[in-house]
Amino acid sequence: MLEVAPHIRIPFEEFTFQAARSSGPGGQHVNKTNSKVVLRWNVMESPTLHPGVRKRLLETFGSRVTASGELVLSSEEHRSQHRNRETCLE
Repeated sequence: MLEVAPHIRIPFEEFTFQAARSSGPGGQHVNKTNSKVVLRWNVMESPTLHPGVRKRLLETFGSRVTASGELVLSSEEHRSQHRNRETCLE
């Protein structure tokens, strides 16, 4: 479970992760590996969110939520897929 706050915990099963190739500089490593990570989480269908929390989340991160209700975050900050996954969760 991802603990967002003492009273907000989201099961990892609600998250979907995809790996992709990073863009920009980084040498040959970037051209061969899928180190970028994209996290998707359906905010609108999450059974773990209280309606008030969902409303605040949408007000704060509405520009990152798709029309179908998915929050989309990505990280290509690190050369490691594992570290980029951790960055998305943070």
